[in-house]
Amino acid sequence: MIAFFNTQQFKDAFNSAKLILEYDSDFRDVKEKATFYEDKMKEGAAGFQIDPKMRELIGDHAIGRYKYVGKIGSGGMGVVHKVQDLKTDEIVAMKILREGLSSSGKAIDRFFREARIAATLHHKNIVNIFDYNISNNYGQSYIAMEFIDGPSLRDVVEQKFSETVDISSQDVLQALDWMSQLCDALDATHKKGIIHRDIKPDNIMIGVGNIVKITDFGIVHIEEATFTPTGALIGTPRYMSPEQVHGGRIDARSDIYSSGIILYELLIGSPPFISGDISYQQVNVTPTAPKEICPVIPESVNKIIMKCLEKSPSDRFQGALECKQLVDEAYVRLGGDPKRLRQESQIKLREQREKSASPATVQEGMLPKGFQQPSPLPIHGAPSGGGASHGNKIRTPSGSWDLSGIKESDSTFGDMDSDLDMS
Repeated sequence: MIAFFNTQQFKDAFNSAKLILEYDSDFRDVKEKATFYEDKMKEGAAGFQIDPKMRELIGDHAIGRYKYVGKIGSGGMGVVHKVQDLKTDEIVAMKILREGLSSSGKAIDRFFREARIAATLHHKNIVNIFDYNISNNYGQSYIAMEFIDGPSLRDVVEQKFSETVDISSQDVLQALDWMSQLCDALDATHKKGIIHRDIKPDNIMIGVGNIVKITDFGIVHIEEATFTPTGALIGTPRYMSPEQVHGGRIDARSDIYSSGIILYELLIGSPPFISGDISYQQVNVTPTAPKEICPVIPESVNKIIMKCLEKSPSDRFQGALECKQLVDEAYVRLGGDPKRLRQESQIKLREQREKSASPATVQEGMLPKGFQQPSPLPIHGAPSGGGASHGNKIRTPSGSWDLSGIKESDSTFGDMDSDLDMS
């Protein structure tokens, strides 16, 4: 009885106490213990709530942890649902790998990659990852992330330009504000040697207070590492840099090119190239300056966009902060509130101080709630069924992953659509 209690097997402890009481109802303090074990058993049952819908979606991982709220949207890789985390009582967005992809090594690798890399990025303009599980079994691979109660930039553009093609000075200021935040987030990722490679309106959410949140890190590129076969085309052509189209070596300036296209689209209603051989145009055709299409666009903003869209990386902004500086200057000159920039600078300074006070490597205490470090056994937050864990490395169907930092090896990814249809 005591042994069962010490291992928290309260039901067995309770049954043992009942057997003793049947033999001798007055034996020592067994009656009190039986009542105690019964209460513990009921507490455990109450804590392990089972939502049938969540059980259907992710199996036993849902027991006592998640409650279903509703569907958000679906895309090429997975379906996103709105769920309640019962442990924290918070609403989260859960991305579940689409049926049919659980047997794909490339899909599992990409899903694991998105979860693991995004979880190392802690920035107010990047969606937080709280929990994940990766498996070869259908319904077992999911990523639980910060729920953003707002539209994507794709939704913003479509709604805005379905009503009118005119833009106001406020529209310009709002676009610059979002661009500034985007540059901040990209600076944080680039400093870790991470290139997003799929910056587009679909992957940028707008949260409460007009806060930009970058999501979908499924096809990121890590500098000094090779994931993609030479010449492979990965990304979304309308937002790809010329060097990305070539399938050659890319760096932070590729994401800057894509960001310029987003600012272009926020003010014009569409990217520079929307028909014909888009890949050829990205490499060889100079886009029409946005000011030629919409004369009310300030020249300072026009110059920022066109510098982002230079064909040669050496002619673009050489870093996200260099771009942000001109964006912020234009924002203030055009009537934007300078207090926003001061508040933003204070937040950034505080983040830098917290970072400098923390270890350089990712430690267990720095990871989001529910995110577990690797161990020699298959664990929550690591591939199961299709991968084996070895110390700080996990082997997935296509290669070995070093989980001690953000360094990876021998992983290749095919060209898979990552669009998320929020409609």
